Amino acid sequence: MHAGFLNVGGEKMSKSLGNYITIPQLLEKFDPKVFRFFIAGLHYRSRVDFNEKAMAQAAKGLGKWNSFIQGLLAVSGEGENKQVKEIISSAREGFVAAMDEDFNLPNAWAQLHEFESKTNSLISAGKISKRDAENIIAFLKELNEIFGFFEFGKRDEKLPEELMALIEQRELYRKKKDFAQADKIRKDLAANGIELLDTPCGVKWKKV
Repeated sequence: MHAGFLNVGGEKMSKSLGNYITIPQLLEKFDPKVFRFFIAGLHYRSRVDFNEKAMAQAAKGLGKWNSFIQGLLAVSGEGENKQVKEIISSAREGFVAAMDEDFNLPNAWAQLHEFESKTNSLISAGKISKRDAENIIAFLKELNEIFGFFEFGKRDEKLPEELMALIEQRELYRKKKDFAQADKIRKDLAANGIELLDTPCGVKWKKV
């Protein structure tokens, strides 16, 4: 459902300008889940500026959410943190309220990004258990019944040996309290799209 203008390269899409793209052409070039993620971030009455840069940003954004899910799938540990249920409940209420406000997807996503940020803080602090992670994933699956673009299959992701060696080297520097060298390696890894999370259970990494 969309009622706003669709622009391509800054101009309104039209046959007369020859700047239109058909759905089959779109699907040949872009992942349909990425396109769905792109559209899902917009209000249905807003103008849509469609271009390759916007699609690349959407791919990156969806990739971050799927990496977030992979991080949850890797969580272990016993117990249950009641704060997790509060975060989920708040996100659900905020999401529903935004959607009830004329399908205000930008506001709905603001609620979800806050939810992700709070959850990641708990993961970094080692304050969620496997059960907590399962509850968070269950909420994301609820959302996916609407969106249909999250991926929940566990991936066996591995880093190239040279990057794993850098992570190990950084840990040695940290043990020696050589934090300047450790920070340099963190920045080098970030330049390669790898974010490090120092948790009570040890260092974790994720692709960004």
